[in-house]
Amino acid sequence: MKNLLFVVLFFPSIIFGQDIVILKSGSSISCKVISLSEKELVLLNQDLTFKTFKRESISIIALDSMTIKKNEIPETVPFSINDIESKNCNSLDKKGVRVIYDNYREILKSDIFFYGYDFKFAKYTNSKKQNLTEKEISESVNYYIENIYNDLNSNLLPSASIERWMYKQGHFFFNKELINSFKKIDDYKLFYTDDIYCFDQKDLAKIISNYRTVEPKGIGMVINIINLNSDKWYVDAFITFFDLESKKIVYLVKSRAIIAPFQHEIITPTDWANGINRAFRDQFIDLIYRPKHFSNEQLNSNMILNE
Repeated sequence: MKNLLFVVLFFPSIIFGQDIVILKSGSSISCKVISLSEKELVLLNQDLTFKTFKRESISIIALDSMTIKKNEIPETVPFSINDIESKNCNSLDKKGVRVIYDNYREILKSDIFFYGYDFKFAKYTNSKKQNLTEKEISESVNYYIENIYNDLNSNLLPSASIERWMYKQGHFFFNKELINSFKKIDDYKLFYTDDIYCFDQKDLAKIISNYRTVEPKGIGMVINIINLNSDKWYVDAFITFFDLESKKIVYLVKSRAIIAPFQHEIITPTDWANGINRAFRDQFIDLIYRPKHFSNEQLNSNMILNE
């Protein structure tokens, strides 16, 4: 909400007078459409209040001078963990980074809106946990994700730190509603696997295209968790930056962090949170962002993932 108020104050012409919603009752509403779905529409009124309308109550929606009838509202195709196509994952237990898209100038010059950590397409590789019941899986996933997430937000990656690390004071914002939604797992039953798991930039592009954002312009940033691998003792993550208007990825780094140098009996959620923190802070921020090593050619060869 804080981010939205910022947009309202500094970009009033973008927020109001742009979208028109006409109800079947004949009422016309000048507003900013926040989200569209098959069942409902959410809008922001001129008095800065949110309203929700059922789709069947709407006659016409005009977005950016484009008129859309009730049943013609475009929807992105839902993308689930079952649609992941990546194969032949790297099984090496080596930490490192790899720059995949290198349009870094966009993230340097633009406002950044941080959406947190997306666990929805992550898997936990553990060859010892394939015989869990569905209830045990659900309880275990909730335990892991909730505690990893709480550690990340409370102890490891506070908002002021990220803003300072990225030299984005006054240009770094948080959408807490989306941050909270991204910690959910797409399919509990598929969370555990006894095999190497990954997804690549093609799958990630489909994931990003399904995000719902409210900011009209700028760059979205999300840390997409790929694999929590307890057999090989590493965490894989994408540090992803995408254009808010087009949902196209503009800069992307894959980072792998080793969880622990010495084996323990059980890896705790705090261990995983520490691994995600290292993937972001110790590798992306310290190896790439702060020294301005924005491409693979600028990195030492022993830092680059062999993928």
